[in-house]
Amino acid sequence: MTPAVDYTPTWVYKRDGRLVPFEADKISRSLFAASESLGHPDPFVARELTDSVLHFLTSESSRAPCTTTHVAELVTKIVRELGHPALSQAFAEGGARRPRLAEQATGAPARSNGTPRGPAASAAHHKEPRDRAWHTSAACWRDFALREVFGPELVAAHQQGWIRLGGLATPLELAGQLLRPPPDEYLLEAVEEARKVTGCLLVLDSPEHSLEGSGPLLAPRTWARELSLGVRANALRGIINLNIATPPAWAADIAEGPLFTAADVPLASRERTQRALAFLECFLPRLAPSIRVDWHLGQTDFAEPAEASVRVMQHALEGYPIAFTFDRPRRPVSLAEGIDRLHPTLLTAVAVDLAHLANHLDSRADANHFLDKLRSLTGLALSAGVQKRDFLRRRGPHWPGFLLGQARLVIVPLGLTEVVHRWANGSISHDPGALVFARNVVRRMVEVVQAGARRCSVEACIDLAAAGQFDDLGLDPSCPVREDFTPDPRDQLRAWGALHSDAGGGTVNVVLSHEHWPTNDELVALLHFAWLRTGVTRLQFVQSEAAQTQQVAPWEHGEQV
Repeated sequence: MTPAVDYTPTWVYKRDGRLVPFEADKISRSLFAASESLGHPDPFVARELTDSVLHFLTSESSRAPCTTTHVAELVTKIVRELGHPALSQAFAEGGARRPRLAEQATGAPARSNGTPRGPAASAAHHKEPRDRAWHTSAACWRDFALREVFGPELVAAHQQGWIRLGGLATPLELAGQLLRPPPDEYLLEAVEEARKVTGCLLVLDSPEHSLEGSGPLLAPRTWARELSLGVRANALRGIINLNIATPPAWAADIAEGPLFTAADVPLASRERTQRALAFLECFLPRLAPSIRVDWHLGQTDFAEPAEASVRVMQHALEGYPIAFTFDRPRRPVSLAEGIDRLHPTLLTAVAVDLAHLANHLDSRADANHFLDKLRSLTGLALSAGVQKRDFLRRRGPHWPGFLLGQARLVIVPLGLTEVVHRWANGSISHDPGALVFARNVVRRMVEVVQAGARRCSVEACIDLAAAGQFDDLGLDPSCPVREDFTPDPRDQLRAWGALHSDAGGGTVNVVLSHEHWPTNDELVALLHFAWLRTGVTRLQFVQSEAAQTQQVAPWEHGEQV
């Protein structure tokens, strides 16, 4: 399908004749400021009206740059005609004051260039993140992020519950990064170096391949110990991807000849699985709570006896944080929420609360009205990603720009189950009509994200993350999530697999009842069904509350670290 041509202005002439890039967020910010002056700050209405202005600008179908005066007049007219005369007048009066204030301004600009001010100023000059941690607290950095990184309209949207901004405790870094396994004696140093640009999540791709070549890099037990120490010491979370059939690029041997290289011979399936199991079992005492293992399954894993899958499942059912990720042909290998081999860095994560939007609408609103409003809510999340990227760009010349250029924004929808229950009056897993409405919601969000990402030149995606992934993404762990429980897990996998295919990724929690505990063969068959008959990206087995056990840290067993 050919994408529609976007005639949204890309350049605009200012009053002094300068030609500057057109930024829709400035319209939203000005409308929000006008609503603040009226005593009723409303970031969602400001974004919704901005989308209406963009619609009329696009309908003019002109590629020539317009002027800021024309845009301001159009905003004033559209806001008034859409039933907000007081807001229109406040916006016009604010626009009339801005040129006079600019002429009178002699001090520093209102927004920072990326250098912390106030309580965090002394800590920001330290090169090492641990030095900053010694001088300030996470609450102080959250205050700094809400003051310096994001605009007032997004701060209000976060505080009012429309969106949830991730990574507020680490505003000077990216949210996540894919880390290549370093040479043997430099593993701790590599984690510490990565912490300088990564605030929440470190992802490792197939460390079992590091045992190839002329000699091993590290024994699995030593490797697991040093990585867990590095992650904990630097206040990070880690995701270890094991048992991927396709080796990562760094594992390729490029020294076969002077001109042409021989094709790499991948590890045999059984040998690869045995190496991955060795790493997994060394990590088991150190997994909770800061390290998660994603065990990958593909065609070769189901073509051979399932002893390895049974062993991994048993560990998962014991309560260790282990997820099963499915590798399918012609689809990117998912390494974490928003991270794959083509997108090795994570810019930030933003959650959008669909239930909050539904509760905000009039009781007579229908499903189509909700889908129309969803465009503005998703636009707020996109603006958060753009503002975080622009803030990091202003930090200075020492920031690694190539990492920022590849960084991806992850948007996580919350409250999808509640919204479906309200307007489709059914369960996603049981009712075809409810699943159709849920897919329409996800597809609308994907459509808005793809169009907005092209316009803002930012990488962005949708991920249907489960509750267990919020800490990994740097989101508020108190985010409300309602699991779509069903007695037959196949119904749940089939429905959520369709949603994962629409969104491009996600995690589903399969709740196992202690009263009807499945056998190992049934669980292997369930994994095979999820891989073969559904589009599920990742799943976790979650025990019902009656069967859950409390995990303890390694040092509570008296283990030496």
